[in-house]
Amino acid sequence: NHSTPMITWEPWQNLFKNNAGQKDEQVFHHILEGRYDGYITRIAGQLRALNRPVFLRFAHEADNSFYPWSAKGGNTPEDFKAAWKYVHDLFIAHGAWNVVWVWNPWKPSAAAAYFPGKDYVDWISITGLNYGRYSPDGNSYSFKQLYTPFHRLNLSQLGIPVMIADMGAVNDDGTQTAWLQAGIESIKHDFSEVKAVVLFNSAFDKNVPNHKADIINWQQDSLGILSGLAG
Repeated sequence: NHSTPMITWEPWQNLFKNNAGQKDEQVFHHILEGRYDGYITRIAGQLRALNRPVFLRFAHEADNSFYPWSAKGGNTPEDFKAAWKYVHDLFIAHGAWNVVWVWNPWKPSAAAAYFPGKDYVDWISITGLNYGRYSPDGNSYSFKQLYTPFHRLNLSQLGIPVMIADMGAVNDDGTQTAWLQAGIESIKHDFSEVKAVVLFNSAFDKNVPNHKADIINWQQDSLGILSGLAG
């Protein structure tokens, strides 16, 4: 169908049977000491075998305390950057030149500290989700309000294309379609560096701020809304 796949590659250590039940901590330190070299190079070989471009969003939102690859799991920005380069270089050493590296910070205030360098990033990825009543302050925010702090960063001047890898609004108050339409208009007219959008189309998101619910439904009423980005 002429699409380019994207893999969000989350470094959960507990998914390895030898680590089951252990605390999921210091994953980047373990990567750097070579503990996962066999697994990493096997994935590199599988992606190389696709013989076509594939986006790889590795360890996204490393500054988000929800994930064990954040500071909550004993990881520092320096650990993250070193591990990112290590994994990137392993892929290159195994011929996976077709992999497109997508770096995704969570908060604009942490972006500079976690940036692994222009030579190691092909796309900058931003999370653009309006949690509405589930947000920590209970307020709804437009896409423009969410993205503008990232737009103001010097990183946007690096010439690296930007994608909104998670774009969406909660689907429980009747405003989702209007929110998405307004966001698409903002991208077209205000944020020319944004070159791609991925709708977050999950109905079973368990990453809920402050545990305000068991799950959040982001499922889109109409995926055709992205046609508004054309032209």
